Amino acid sequence: MIAELERDFISERTKEGLNARKEKGINLGKPKGTLQSSMYDQDKDKIFHLYQLDVPFRKIIKTHIKYGKYASLKEYIDKRESQESANLLDEKYSDLS
Repeated sequence: MIAELERDFISERTKEGLNARKEKGINLGKPKGTLQSSMYDQDKDKIFHLYQLDVPFRKIIKTHIKYGKYASLKEYIDKRESQESANLLDEKYSDLS
């Protein structure tokens, strides 16, 4: 019961602290569009080369890089592709300015 009460106090103090930062105008969390490092980064060139050759995700995992899971590799590629597209658009429109 005491541990539960302490947990509630900690939660309340944390929420108060976050609300105080919001009121000061401090942005919470990581900036949008920020990509964290991934276990696939070491084989990024190889993965994207195989992906552009339409090699299935499962074959990339089992035959070529020998680690990872289908869902995590798909998410990695999707996020990196969308980030790359956004970067290309930014470059295109910055040249027009």
